[in-house]
Amino acid sequence: KEADKKAPTLTVRSRSLFLRIAVAATLAFGLFGLWQYTSQSSGEVWQVAQTNAQKGDNKLLSDGTVVSINANTKLEFPEEFKNTERRVRLDGEAFFDVARDTEHPFIIEMEGATIKVLGTSFNIRSYGDEIELTVKSGKVAFKAEDGNKSWELIKGDQLVYKRSERTVKMQRDEQLNAIAWKRGSLVFVDTQLKEALRYMTNYYGVIFQLENAKLQNCKLNLNYEQTTVADALDILATIYQLQVRQESPKKYILSGGNCK
Repeated sequence: KEADKKAPTLTVRSRSLFLRIAVAATLAFGLFGLWQYTSQSSGEVWQVAQTNAQKGDNKLLSDGTVVSINANTKLEFPEEFKNTERRVRLDGEAFFDVARDTEHPFIIEMEGATIKVLGTSFNIRSYGDEIELTVKSGKVAFKAEDGNKSWELIKGDQLVYKRSERTVKMQRDEQLNAIAWKRGSLVFVDTQLKEALRYMTNYYGVIFQLENAKLQNCKLNLNYEQTTVADALDILATIYQLQVRQESPKKYILSGGNCK
């Protein structure tokens, strides 16, 4: 079958030194705001870190937890954890490397859900109607606010929660492409093209619309390392004989093509 045929495995690196310099500069100046307030209920001093639309920032919390904050994200956290639970609030996307403390669970609050861990590393993407949780190490428990059931995830597990539909979908992300924004690379091993385009959409912040439905299940074997969206599209067009048209600054139409 056409969809079962594999594309050759390629590794693509950025052609431009300027790109790497620009990324480094953006990371250095990505923090949009940092301020604090005092909670009226607990008397704790909370800090708020908010990033702009370009790139993110890293925060070291008082317990030793390291949080990598992606663009367009707000993270609220106590200046010092003093209670039996280490609670933070997230709106956007962040990667957490949580310091292990079995006596003080680490809890992340989002609109419509909470995540509870003891010590692990994972990525949360919480924009609009969807929460996506991907675990890199350890175990993570996810619970929606409107239900009693919780889901436990281990390394490579990915959970997608739709707030409006109150549905949970469990799947695997073996290559951990959910954290591509943090490590600067995408890795596809026998990945369906429709799934690869979904990760590319998150990574590049643009929409890729595949018009030929027959290509959705084509297998992709490809490594993108610090690659521009233009270079990424050139490679896909070559592999699948696609025609690429830019409909708007944030949307590309991919037409024609075939599985090789």
